[in-house]
Amino acid sequence: MNIGYAIKQARISRHMTQAELAAGIVSRTSIVKIEQGHQDPSFNTVEKIVERLGLSIAELYAYDQSSRVLTYNQILNDFKNLFNSTQINDVNQLLFKIEQVPSNQTMDNIKIVLKAFIDVDVVEMADLKKQIDPVWQSLQKIDNWSEIDLFLINYMLYFFETPIAENIVKHALKCIDLKYPHLLSLKNAFLLNLSYLYLKEHNSTYAQYYISRSLTLSKQLKRFDLVYINKIRLMLIDSNSEAVEHYLQQLALLDDNDLLQGMIAEIDQLSYLDGNEAK
Repeated sequence: MNIGYAIKQARISRHMTQAELAAGIVSRTSIVKIEQGHQDPSFNTVEKIVERLGLSIAELYAYDQSSRVLTYNQILNDFKNLFNSTQINDVNQLLFKIEQVPSNQTMDNIKIVLKAFIDVDVVEMADLKKQIDPVWQSLQKIDNWSEIDLFLINYMLYFFETPIAENIVKHALKCIDLKYPHLLSLKNAFLLNLSYLYLKEHNSTYAQYYISRSLTLSKQLKRFDLVYINKIRLMLIDSNSEAVEHYLQQLALLDDNDLLQGMIAEIDQLSYLDGNEAK
């Protein structure tokens, strides 16, 4: 969907100025950039804009001449491919698409989890846990998780205490090994995320174990970006700043600035290089 074009057409049809549409939501300059396709609005911003326009998101799509009918399966496929992306805009775009299909439990669960995921840095963790709790309660009742269940759970790991997350990951990996052996990339994502949770706790023993497993799988998948991330994490545990810098330079050569900046932020957050002792 060309979201900027749709917003512009809807605004014009209501004889509304850009300043009137922007008031209390974003700056007029932001509206100009959004309409010109130079700025991607967040899902929350679009919700406020369509409310100001007196529309639903589904109705907004009607103003986009290039929009197409989105099927349920297309959205599920987009969701399954989403974990390979480092772009938060991709998450927002998927949320827009979900609004275009009839609501059901799966779509509602995906929307709840993705909204919590993109709000993780701006909303209190306790509030986010409350948001995703209904999703987790429904998943807990299932013995054999589906593919979509597993992708949902991968996004939810950060909202659990680490020992609970580890038990969840163990069950998820067992499901993948038994039922979905083709989901090696998702298996690796679980290992990466769990190792990060242990790194945040400075629990180097468990972190190193899961990093090593992910490193082996990353090499098998020929995911050099993930190989470098795992090597950086191992060097953080060893407080080897020279090696960390070396692998950061290798990561930079892959020309994924979002991934690089995310890794730099992770290094700052983990603070192993500041002399903190690992357990």
